[in-house]
This record gives sequence, structure tokens and C-alpha cells, in this order.
Amino acid sequence: MRVLKPFTTEDTEDTEVTEVFRSPFEALGKEQVWKGDEMKDNALVTRELTWRILQAAFEVHTQLGPGLLESTYRRCLLHELRLSGMEAQTEIAVPMAYKGLEIDCTYRADVIVEGKVMLELKAVAAILPIHKAQLLTYLKLTKIKLGYLLSFHSIHLRDGLCRLIA
Repeated sequence: MRVLKPFTTEDTEDTEVTEVFRSPFEALGKEQVWKGDEMKDNALVTRELTWRILQAAFEVHTQLGPGLLESTYRRCLLHELRLSGMEAQTEIAVPMAYKGLEIDCTYRADVIVEGKVMLELKAVAAILPIHKAQLLTYLKLTKIKLGYLLSFHSIHLRDGLCRLIA
């Protein structure tokens, strides 16, 4: 049986630690985010924004519980987001074009927060693959990179939560 000894700095060969980061976001700095292979602005802003959005969604679910209509959750979440100081729009028309043909259709995103995060709300027992496909399509059409699918009919909202990146 092999006994493991604790790691010490004596086990390293002339290794000098110049900076220690608590998270990868801290290492990136407050003004950078990964976008493909390049660094881009707003990493910490998006991280904080999504945390605040989810906090608002959990508050709505805690107060209302499962079993209501999707429109009720939408209005309450929109109110909670605005109380938290976030700019949120609801029922935003999603533009549709096919090979140069502009199609006037009634596809609508449930909630867009700060123009950066799309929320697709559901009041269903389970999130199906078609729900994820719908959100991904909306994300691609609007060129928004981050979206959350929230099913408020879950006993615990964490079980009805899905994060998608386009």
C-alpha cells in the first residue's frame, strides 16, 4: 500500500507563482470574455447578469410555486427583473428571413434581458428537445448568444432550468 504525502512547495523545481486567481473569470479580467478564439468585452458583466436573472427567476418560483399559466410567470418575472434594476423586454418579435425573403411571422421571444440574454418560459411538466430547439433557433435568428429555458411547472426550478449557448 502506497502512502501519499502532502504536496509542498519543496516538491517543485524553481516554480514561481506570480498571480493566483480564484476563478477563470478573474484571470480574464473585468473587460474580457472568450468569443471563439478571441477575447471580447463583458465576461463578468454577462456572468453577473445571468446570476441576477436566475436569482429573479428563483424568487418568482419561490413566491408562486408551480401550476400557474406561463403568462403569469412571464409578467411576474418581468416585474422582478425590473425591480432588480434590469432592463427587460417581453414578447419581442423574432425576425425571420429565408434566402433574401423577409417573412412576416409571429415568432416571439418571451423575455430578452439587457439585449444579451434570452429567456424562454414554459409551464410544462418536462422540457422536451423541441423546446431546446426552439430556443436555439430564436438565439440564432436574433444573434443573441446566451439563453435560458425555464419551466416553472417543476417542483424545484433547478430541475426545470436549461442553459443554451448559440
